[in-house]
Amino acid sequence: MHHLGCDLQRCPGCGGQLITCDCGWDEFGGAEDGARWDDDHDGVGDGAEVLAFVSPSRAPDPVLPVRCVVFGAAVAPLRARHLAELRGVATWALQHGRPCDLDAAALCCEVVERFETPAGFQLDRRTVTTMLHSDVRNWASCAGTDLPDDVVVHLWSVLVWLHAEGRLTPDSDPLAVLLEPLGCYGRLGPDGYPLPAGAAIDFPCQCFLPHDPTCPSGYAQRIVGRDPVSGREFIVRARLRRPSEPPEPTNFDALKSLARRSAPHSSGRKIQVEDFDHIGCIDASGAVPPLWLYFHHRGGDAGRRDLVVDAAGQTWWPKADRRRKAGFRWEPIGDLHALLLAGVESPKRGVSWAPPRSVTP
Repeated sequence: MHHLGCDLQRCPGCGGQLITCDCGWDEFGGAEDGARWDDDHDGVGDGAEVLAFVSPSRAPDPVLPVRCVVFGAAVAPLRARHLAELRGVATWALQHGRPCDLDAAALCCEVVERFETPAGFQLDRRTVTTMLHSDVRNWASCAGTDLPDDVVVHLWSVLVWLHAEGRLTPDSDPLAVLLEPLGCYGRLGPDGYPLPAGAAIDFPCQCFLPHDPTCPSGYAQRIVGRDPVSGREFIVRARLRRPSEPPEPTNFDALKSLARRSAPHSSGRKIQVEDFDHIGCIDASGAVPPLWLYFHHRGGDAGRRDLVVDAAGQTWWPKADRRRKAGFRWEPIGDLHALLLAGVESPKRGVSWAPPRSVTP
């Protein structure tokens, strides 16, 4: 069952997303009793018949306004449950001259609690990302309340306090790594306060990746694909461009080579360099030349991959290879398949396309 207004709920008529389809279903039960589905219906509008989700055997309940609980009242039980922790956080905040909203801190203690072990709190970068992305928002949604705007500031304080008190397990990620998601998605500076408006994040996003302490300085990790069978992520070390660092004109030379090479193909769309962001570069390894990573920032396909190109304009992709430690190997592929993966081209309706085959470089 989906909660009322869930944007992931499927339409029972067309199978698409209920929030975006044009079918005549009324999730909120505002239709008249006995409404029937109209096969000739062409969209919700004047005179369109609507089929309610509620049972026609009873009169639909009146649509009531959504009740929003005051945040302080919603977290009152959490303040009582985490009283000892809140005393410690408040004392630490007072000593360091930081604000401490006990209501927001109580919620942060609640979401951190599930990572507590007998040896302490076992936290890594991905768990902190989960707290920020899902845990605090899901709790507020279930409680029917709104989150304060500065909840990320208090999550920063709780994490630093846990580190200062020695309550993190030895196998937890370093504190600076734990705070990365709060800076990347929460837009906090190194001091734990919001960045000025318009300020750029000065490090590449690795929030959904495990921390690799052996990663050389100047390099960062990036997901370039997944194993279609096991779902294992293919992770590379690359010299990723910082968001605050403007790209050099030479960074797009490989993409321009691809554009010149694929221009004569009638089946391919003309590549517009301005539609791509330069992500970074992967060093040469064995028979694989240096590779440039680009991301197509136009289009709505959230599952699209990076476009990987060498200096000659040849496109590459990571092919699953369980004999290798990384789980994949780089292989050259046809341009059209690469553009499909990157979201530049779309497969024709009703035509399925096979996974990309390797080509001779």
